[in-house]
Amino acid sequence: MKELKETECYNMQKGLFGVFYNKNKNHSFKPIDIKLLCAMKNLKIFITQYLPYIYFIGIAAFWFVDNLSGGHVNYFMIGIASVLIFQIFLKNNILGIILGSILGILSLYMVLAVLSDVWKFDTLCKEAITLLIVGSGFFGTGVVMAILMVLFGIKQLFVRKSICSKNP
Repeated sequence: MKELKETECYNMQKGLFGVFYNKNKNHSFKPIDIKLLCAMKNLKIFITQYLPYIYFIGIAAFWFVDNLSGGHVNYFMIGIASVLIFQIFLKNNILGIILGSILGILSLYMVLAVLSDVWKFDTLCKEAITLLIVGSGFFGTGVVMAILMVLFGIKQLFVRKSICSKNP
């Protein structure tokens, strides 16, 4: 495909005729592949919509297997994983907001518990640093995933309301 000058691409850069252009190092424009744009949009949808649920289901599965190997059946984790799997297929916005809020508060509590355990060490040794990095990273990711769940639920709730308000 031929290189286009900046003056030729000014209107096309903004999406004229559905063509998107990207400026490269030589200050010329090349068309962006529409499949790439669709893939980026699908990745964004996956990250905001499904990844938080998969993350928390993975945590529940790990906790369940860990307790099962110790000889205990953790029915609480079975219930949490069931609700999360149910939510993936149901896509109830209110339930997503509630689940995200509860899981976010629990993850934030666990971050504070990790910090409390680190403060109990007399000196900052290797074990304390490992606990701080792994624990804060693990539960900090849980906080971020819970925020994504809440934000996606709120966004979908308002999108649904705006569609309903246009069609009485």
